[in-house]
Amino acid sequence: MDGRVNVILSDREAAACETFRKGLEEGSGEKWTVWACVSNKGRSRGYNVIRYFKYLFFPLEVYRKRKRFAKMFAWQVFYAVGFGFYDRLLGGRADNLVFGKNLIYRPKGGWVGRLYLKWLKYAAGRGRKELYLVSSQAYQSYLEEQVGVESNRIKAMPFGKEDFSRTEEAGAPRKENPDWPAGSYLLALGRSNRDYDWLVDALEGTGRKLHIISDEYRPARLPENVRVSNGLNGLQVLPSLRDAAAMVFPIDDGRLDAGETVLLMGFMFAKPVIVTGPSCLATDYLRDGQNGLVVEKDADGTSLKTALARLDAEPGLAARLGAAAREEYEDKYSEEEYGRRVGTWIRNLVQAAPTQNGETP
Repeated sequence: MDGRVNVILSDREAAACETFRKGLEEGSGEKWTVWACVSNKGRSRGYNVIRYFKYLFFPLEVYRKRKRFAKMFAWQVFYAVGFGFYDRLLGGRADNLVFGKNLIYRPKGGWVGRLYLKWLKYAAGRGRKELYLVSSQAYQSYLEEQVGVESNRIKAMPFGKEDFSRTEEAGAPRKENPDWPAGSYLLALGRSNRDYDWLVDALEGTGRKLHIISDEYRPARLPENVRVSNGLNGLQVLPSLRDAAAMVFPIDDGRLDAGETVLLMGFMFAKPVIVTGPSCLATDYLRDGQNGLVVEKDADGTSLKTALARLDAEPGLAARLGAAAREEYEDKYSEEEYGRRVGTWIRNLVQAAPTQNGETP
């Protein structure tokens, strides 16, 4: 398209996007390059300031250089949202095709929350041109209602993740809780939309060991069977994941899209996963009894305890669930396959939308 290039706007190192880029090129039938602005370096309080600064000002630099690009795919969705903000603020003159994954809105309290929602509606809501992916069909209608993104600008598409299970980091010695033997504990991993208080209460007094890895969860009291790590980020979590008997996902608000990245990490490590439902994660990724278990988030944790007892008592169930999860990851959820799906979606959009002069954009 008139000498312009297609670009992936990445929040990780450019080399880390090569698998996705390969799939994207295969699916779209076009060449893509990577422009990286690394903002994915954990969530410490100090770095959060830098991270949000990049979210706000890197899209302005992209907007300034927009005439160099035909299509832009924002691996970090706020690079697309920010582009939409500047395009609307400065006159809406951009003719680029802009895509972002995965658009997420989680309500925030107080005046900060009201201001954030107002900004998000201005930058990404009704009347904008950017198109967004979400990783859950169940979440799409919620996003339309809350943010005002028109349905024809949202595409629900299962996520994909690079395979960490055979990396050097995955084979490293486990430094956290070395006194807990491999296979003796449950792992709960992640930050967003987790109800760890419920999980801790459900397992208190059961004797089941639980390791929670979250940089934000800092309870005032923990029973002796539960340990929390706040300082593990990125690939540092892999030894703990490798040695876990199973993973548990206690979802806070079932309407919100969250946890798919960590769930796929469980899949790639062939772990039996337990997810609370109803939730987007349970609806769109889990087939109860086939590639994982879905439990109710009842007040006393009876459903979770029953599922764990089933894993203990039913010969081969944990291995069968883990093997099915791994096979499904390889077939559907690898990062290259995700790139192919995204590329095919973009190609079909372009072919179906001729410009006014009859040429495709």
